Amino acid sequence: MPNRRISSQSFDEVLSDLGDDPAIPDPQGIRKSSPPKFTNPELSQKTKTPPFHYLGIEGKNIHLWLFGLLGICTLAILAGVFWGYETLKDTSTTGIKSTQNEVAELKKEISFLQEQMEELEDSFDEIIESIEVSIHSNDHIQHQKKVLPKPQAHLHELDLRAWRYLGMTQMRGSQQAFFHDGKRSVTLEIDAQALGEWRLTDIQKDNAVLTHPTGKSFILKTAKSQ
Repeated sequence: MPNRRISSQSFDEVLSDLGDDPAIPDPQGIRKSSPPKFTNPELSQKTKTPPFHYLGIEGKNIHLWLFGLLGICTLAILAGVFWGYETLKDTSTTGIKSTQNEVAELKKEISFLQEQMEELEDSFDEIIESIEVSIHSNDHIQHQKKVLPKPQAHLHELDLRAWRYLGMTQMRGSQQAFFHDGKRSVTLEIDAQALGEWRLTDIQKDNAVLTHPTGKSFILKTAKSQ
């Protein structure tokens, strides 16, 4: 870099322009004191007042105040998020409990309906079984009716049923009954043999009873009683 020569006069002029700067020595008294500049007190007060003066904060504490404000805002945001999370959690828990209660009630209703269905099925089974038993019994009875032969009339029963009972009489302690067999009159005493093994077992005014040794009997009535 080339050397530049500055004359003493030029150096003195530079010092004069710099004004009163205590950092630059002036042993020869060359530097001129600069006249005081006129300043407006109000403007000076405004310009010199720090931006946070009204908040009671010194300039050197502004950064600390900002960090504190940022921390408070962060805590407020975190508190809001936590409160919202807890509220959502409580709401979700309440909804889950309500859903679980509804599911439990539905399970109870389904269980009750299943029990009713089982009871109805049992009732239907019993009804069907009773109907089947009744049908089987009816079939069996009808089969028996078809299979069992009709009882055959004993010998001379049809002939005796054609007799007509005429009446009775009692002579000397004995009873006699009068019949007409279609050809002639027949007189029989009590316990007398009519036809075959048939006997006269009872004589009344209006009817007479004829009995077979097997226990079968029938009644002949007078024409008036009929």
